[in-house]
Amino acid sequence: MRFPYAQHTYYQQVYPDAEYLIILVQGQAAGRIYIERNLIPGTIRVIDITLLPPFRNQGIGQYLFRQLMADAEAAGKTLTIHVEQFNPASHLYERLGFKIIKETHGVYLLMEWTPPPHKPS
Repeated sequence: MRFPYAQHTYYQQVYPDAEYLIILVQGQAAGRIYIERNLIPGTIRVIDITLLPPFRNQGIGQYLFRQLMADAEAAGKTLTIHVEQFNPASHLYERLGFKIIKETHGVYLLMEWTPPPHKPS
């Protein structure tokens, strides 16, 4: 699986502590995800996620985001992602409870998921 080298290099320079993970489905490379857990206090940021076309619309993205939401909740952090307005994945993020908190350059949306408040036991 090849991804643009320039983009990967850029992410490594701008987000040196980010996790870069290949998404595997039954041992086959299905995509990639970049996650930054410490750049912004109280926030886990999905820098980039890409699924190859044959792996889209199969629940993989939803599964990954539910895992990240559980991580964010356990850490008491919010989860954010920048997404282009016309990207169909923005509908998935909305269904998962992400809210638009900022629009950038009329093209990008900053979306945020906030864990539910903990109820006292």
